[in-house]
Amino acid sequence: MEKIFRILVSYLLFVELSLFSLFIVDQINLNSSKTNGLFDVKTEYIDSLLQTWSVDEKIGQLLIPVMNSVDVNEIDSLYAIYENKNITAVWFENTDLATQIICTNYFRTKSKQPFFIATGSQNKPNQEVSLPSALTIAAIKDEKLRKNYVHLLANRNKNLGVNLDFSLNLNKATKRKNADRFGSNKQIIKKLNGLLIEKLNENKIIAVLSHFNDFENVKKYDFLVNSGLKAILLNVDTVFPIKNNIETNYVNDYLYKKVKFNGLLLTDIRNKSEKEIYWERMLEAGVSLFVVNFSEIENARKILKSKIEQKIITEKELNKRIRKIWLAKKWTERKKNNLVSVDRALAKINNSKNKLISRLLYKKSINLIQNKYKLLPIKEIESRNFLMLNYKKSKFSDFKRVFENYAWLSVNSRKIKDFNNEEIQNYSEIIFIIDFLITKADSLLLKKLKSIKNEKNLILVNVAYPENLLSLNFANTLIQVYDKNKIWQKIVPQILFGGVEAEGRLPFTLNDQLAYNHNIRVKNIQRLAYVIPEELGFCSDSLQKIEKIVAEAIRIGAMPGCQILFAKRGQVFYLKSFGYQTYKKTQKVKNTDLYDLASITKVAATTLASMYLYEKDSIRLNDSIKYYLSDSSETTFKNNQIRDFFIHKSGLPAYMPVLQYIMYQNDTIKRLDKYFTETADSTHTIEVAENFYLRQDYLDSIWKNIDTLTIDTSKVYRYSDVNFNVIYKVIMGKISINYESFLQKHIYNRLGLRYLCFRPTRKFASKNIAPTQNDRFWRKQLLRGYVHDEAAALYGGVAGNAGLFSNANDLAILFQMLLNGGSYADSEIFKQETVDLFTLPQEDSKRGLGFNRGRYGSFGHTGFAGTCVWASKSEELIYVFLSNRIHPKMTNNKLKKYRIRKKIHQSIFSAICNKNNSYE
Repeated sequence: MEKIFRILVSYLLFVELSLFSLFIVDQINLNSSKTNGLFDVKTEYIDSLLQTWSVDEKIGQLLIPVMNSVDVNEIDSLYAIYENKNITAVWFENTDLATQIICTNYFRTKSKQPFFIATGSQNKPNQEVSLPSALTIAAIKDEKLRKNYVHLLANRNKNLGVNLDFSLNLNKATKRKNADRFGSNKQIIKKLNGLLIEKLNENKIIAVLSHFNDFENVKKYDFLVNSGLKAILLNVDTVFPIKNNIETNYVNDYLYKKVKFNGLLLTDIRNKSEKEIYWERMLEAGVSLFVVNFSEIENARKILKSKIEQKIITEKELNKRIRKIWLAKKWTERKKNNLVSVDRALAKINNSKNKLISRLLYKKSINLIQNKYKLLPIKEIESRNFLMLNYKKSKFSDFKRVFENYAWLSVNSRKIKDFNNEEIQNYSEIIFIIDFLITKADSLLLKKLKSIKNEKNLILVNVAYPENLLSLNFANTLIQVYDKNKIWQKIVPQILFGGVEAEGRLPFTLNDQLAYNHNIRVKNIQRLAYVIPEELGFCSDSLQKIEKIVAEAIRIGAMPGCQILFAKRGQVFYLKSFGYQTYKKTQKVKNTDLYDLASITKVAATTLASMYLYEKDSIRLNDSIKYYLSDSSETTFKNNQIRDFFIHKSGLPAYMPVLQYIMYQNDTIKRLDKYFTETADSTHTIEVAENFYLRQDYLDSIWKNIDTLTIDTSKVYRYSDVNFNVIYKVIMGKISINYESFLQKHIYNRLGLRYLCFRPTRKFASKNIAPTQNDRFWRKQLLRGYVHDEAAALYGGVAGNAGLFSNANDLAILFQMLLNGGSYADSEIFKQETVDLFTLPQEDSKRGLGFNRGRYGSFGHTGFAGTCVWASKSEELIYVFLSNRIHPKMTNNKLKKYRIRKKIHQSIFSAICNKNNSYE
């Protein structure tokens, strides 16, 4: 790309200076309120040129061919056609921005005449910052955001080197024609069009009023003309119908005499160019420029030539129109040495502020039309099962991916005529997405949806085609999206679950029930939302530093891969997976993969369970431990208070007394016999690893060994796994159900956590769990889904010090609840004072109760396997890092040695955008 740009610049040095560079543009002040009359300034220089041009050369000035999906490698051949046909204008469609910029530079450099570059409001392939449809803008209530849309569009065109923009439309939205119209509110339509003209004029871009067909209200156009409107695109079908109902000379009388417009008239004659009657009427009406398909160039030229030869338009009138075109081109013309740098232009188009505005435009336009029974926001996730029907097998992969940050989503892609209602019996909510215009042919679909609605909660999402709403009012829940851009797929699931509010409104009236401004607002219940960094004041480009840190960490073998999450104010703005599960690079890490959390279990399970029991007054932190142990007469630490174990001041040693089990090897088979067996039986019931079982009675032996451990009575801080297994023992004595079930019932399920769990192989396929150590000494296998920690393994994978597995997202939800003061999704899990008590530093310790304390006033924990989670109340920030750095060897210490986790954490603070990139 840069190579092509350099070639263009080199070529520029050899291009002759155009004779038109002698023309003094300052004579023509097209920015004044009487702009258009100045198009008629007589210039002897232009007139002399017109006298030298042939009819063919003049015809070339009248055409704007539309080029689709341009290949940068075909520039030479494409321009050769332009040069041969004397054409000096182009409209790029479906061409990525980089290619468009390269072509623009090339055409302008090669051409000896000023060159028009035209564009519509359509988005281009791979466009990073998208422009919503006009109707989407009208659905937004925030006036300031609508104004930002105008700035976004004008700046994009400026950086692309555009001369003609076709975004203006003064027509009201109707039931059938909507996408390119700014709704039905006259004031909004007027303000947006006026502002568009103003901003485009500032950048020397001609704003074209599209689809003109209104011959009723002259005053309606005064503000446009006074704002400096320079071009109008006449609607071919209504202004120039084959069955004549408007005299063509009336177009001249109306626009030039009544409206006082004296600018360029254009028509879009694509796919109609073979109908000669149109051309006669357009020429008679004063049209100067004709938009045609690239493939229609020759046909259009032949017809125009024949009409000129037939004297449908005089040579004097033809010259007058070409003079207008030339004066307009000179006003918009860029200097030949002022080419557009591809990288610089794309950087300006895709800057942080534009990313933010684009995202918010889509986000704030989504409209909740119906919410019967107040289904939204969906609160009790654990009691619901969701099914999405895929009628036309459209790919809604982003929708499903974001949806599954909250709940499982099944998909049924059977044809609607083959769909049996029995297939929905196991589901409580049925989701159906409509991204097509409903016609009579879809009557069976509507009938089937109505029958589903009678049995289940039916959630309909209508994408574009708001006229469909008239047929969909039977739904329990109905959401309207006004633009097909895929961003909606990332927003709508968040609306369903209460992470984001639906702020849009109906931009025009459909009937009495669906009137202008209709919207239903529902409460944001503070579930995690998923946003782009710019929404929270961070720059995406600056966050690329994280990728560099991770890439280097993987390169040096600090870990094979990882998951990283950052959230601020309850909104996840960074969630990415890197690398592979192993160094063999056969399976990439996904956001849904689970990692061994190791010691994070101490806070994400043991401490939380203790907090619950504390609130129930089942445990008291200042009580001696002996009151909670059934037989504590011989226990060395019986007089320690419970809080001593949380802050690691019990005096117990760091590690569990399990060495004898790990070191034991039978002389013959080197592993089994005394403690373990390869198959489970009535005696060996504890699953330590795959095909590796411990005798049940040895759990009591392990506890007896703990009872007799020598303790340090000096009360110094000593981090110890034993402490949390003692707390685990206390918890088990206070609950009447299985420990995992206890956590699920009282905490995890209420938060909607599905990945955070012990013993994940019972719930997930092994391929979805990152492996840890390849244990060649004791368990003699690659550990995948089985806890690495030896002590926790001897507990069967469920212990106080380790055993939990999770992905980054579930862990973030858990810590967001803590940052919220114990509440999440309108549900109180803990009281604020309980959260404060356990997370804040203790009087005689820098640690909280269970929780470690870090920088920026954060609380959280790290894990031996290569994990950490930190939450800062002052920064309202959550940081989750999950890796399997101990794969395949637990001796790998590079993650800590090179401070990888810390560097990633710190990098977030250097990614804060400056105020110029703020939407506000």
